Amino acid sequence: MGNAFTQSWIQALTAAADNPYARRIKPSMDLVNRLVRNPDREDRETAARELWDFAQSHSLLDILRIIPSQQIRWEFVRDDAFLFHQTQVATISTVDDWLAGLGITQASIELMAEVNALEWTTMIREQAVRKQQTFSKPAATTQTTLQLPCTATWDGNRWEVRFASPDWLTLDYEDPARVERMSEADLSEHCQMLFAEAASKFVRDTTRTKSSEDLQWQSRVPALRGLHAQIQNLEVTPRALQVWNAVWPVVYREQNVLGGCADLDIVRNEMSQALKHQPEFTLWTFVFAKLVYQISSGYGLGFLADFGLDE
Repeated sequence: MGNAFTQSWIQALTAAADNPYARRIKPSMDLVNRLVRNPDREDRETAARELWDFAQSHSLLDILRIIPSQQIRWEFVRDDAFLFHQTQVATISTVDDWLAGLGITQASIELMAEVNALEWTTMIREQAVRKQQTFSKPAATTQTTLQLPCTATWDGNRWEVRFASPDWLTLDYEDPARVERMSEADLSEHCQMLFAEAASKFVRDTTRTKSSEDLQWQSRVPALRGLHAQIQNLEVTPRALQVWNAVWPVVYREQNVLGGCADLDIVRNEMSQALKHQPEFTLWTFVFAKLVYQISSGYGLGFLADFGLDE
């Protein structure tokens, strides 16, 4: 079948080239890829709106909303004097809210900057000289760490952070903010609930299926080992579990993390059965798995902030 993750490759793998759902797998995964940090800025809004529409009609908005810009703790540069946290996380109710949260449209976010008091005084003095502003020494305080309100504005390419006082002080950052990931335990609990709800909604086939013993792939991504183990014990139909175990090795292959830990002949048979009996749920699981991978191990969706990659 070759190694390139192409449309013909995925159709050959699924042994279902004539299945309309099989033909939608790669384009649906590519929608997610187009919303992950990369230098290509074309068609981002089109991809975002299409993915939002799919999620809205397939009960996926809850996982779609877990984007880096929704996280509390931020940093822009590792050796920066500042750490930031959001004072109020924006609600994502509409696609326009989501576009702003991704950084496709302009976004302004209220932050609180945490900084050492002595470093802050030194910075104010230096910036006042450089910007020809009047220097007013901050009021005396016994605090060693200050909490300073500021507003971060993303213009599509860079950040500008403007402090409330002095209001002439701004900091510019060229790169996305780095944020903390959702914890493995919280993500696992959330994913189990969403998968069980989707299985209940989409899967009516209760046929007993023979479980594949080819599950080495489950250990390939440390952040997801626990989730895979817990899903195997989830109270869902055997068919739903078969879909899960068929989809994830393919997602890992697309992400280049499978490492040969799956027999593709077995995966092909499992995928064929999944698409034959549960085509809509199989497509749902592909999009769900792709999003979960980004949350757990990738950069996450969006361009103004990301999870970074684990070191």
